[in-house]
Amino acid sequence: MINVNYQNSSMNPQEKRKLETVVILDISGSMKNAVKDIITKILPSFFKKLDYDENDEIHLITFNDNAEHYKMKVKDLKNSKIISNGWTKMLRAVEKFKLLLQEFNKTEIDAVRLLTISDEQIQDKNETLSATNELKKLSEGFSILINSQAIRWGEYADTDALCSLLVLGSIKNLPFIETKIKNYADNFEQIIKNWTRPIKNDQLTTFRWLEKSVFLMVRIQFG
Repeated sequence: MINVNYQNSSMNPQEKRKLETVVILDISGSMKNAVKDIITKILPSFFKKLDYDENDEIHLITFNDNAEHYKMKVKDLKNSKIISNGWTKMLRAVEKFKLLLQEFNKTEIDAVRLLTISDEQIQDKNETLSATNELKKLSEGFSILINSQAIRWGEYADTDALCSLLVLGSIKNLPFIETKIKNYADNFEQIIKNWTRPIKNDQLTTFRWLEKSVFLMVRIQFG
């Protein structure tokens, strides 16, 4: 979690925004070495670009046949031993995020940054879509601002299921960035730049009275 001090003269200078960050990552077999590279290389640099402190905590939810939730410091990402394996089933990841969102609501979290990443067809697509629709209804009773992004890691990613969590936001027309990358390992800097852009200016760390979230779907293709 990140606590952000307010500098606006109309606000109490002691007041802080409570911001949580959640990454939902596909670690199924098709992701191969990308799982390790995303967790240990891309995400640490991504958070550094966003001015996160290395001791700031983030939530990582991984999914394949099952789903796991890790709460960890940014500095610990580079030491992750998580590897790719199994099928691509997203339902349980959505269920874990639902539990997190309910907890955030109870603890009066102000805002959430959510990043969902996958490269393949979701095998429990219908169940996932149903779960996200129910989560949308639940979240409408919360006062949490959400910046939700969906990243297609490759051209075969399941757009419908992957982007289903975008319904948690208030902006309906999603900007779309398509990045064609022949070898992602040689393009970490460009990937991080693309991922950072929609978050850098989302204002979730600036104004309590902001009423809308900002969303971006990033598509990454490999040739």
